[in-house]
Amino acid sequence: MEIVLGVLLVAVGSVLLTKSAMIEAKANPLDRFPLLVSPPIRPRRANLLRGLGGGLVVLGLLTFSREIGYAGLLAIIPAWVAPVTVMLRHNRLVSA
Repeated sequence: MEIVLGVLLVAVGSVLLTKSAMIEAKANPLDRFPLLVSPPIRPRRANLLRGLGGGLVVLGLLTFSREIGYAGLLAIIPAWVAPVTVMLRHNRLVSA
């Protein structure tokens, strides 16, 4: 049961992080996302979604890492793939 709950929390957190990146991409249509710095315009809604999404990902990882050990921490990689893909796509469109 804990594994299912953990996976569900990680999935919902990933969706919220992706939505946050999409909101930031719309708010910065002509600006690239910097590598380690925040974009020029950060809407409050994006900040809220990013905080909730990150918290849910961490909570989900802690929930099912008790069952399957430290290997469960590798689940953070798929959780960040979608938001990073949105950011890379936005940077490619802005550069073109």
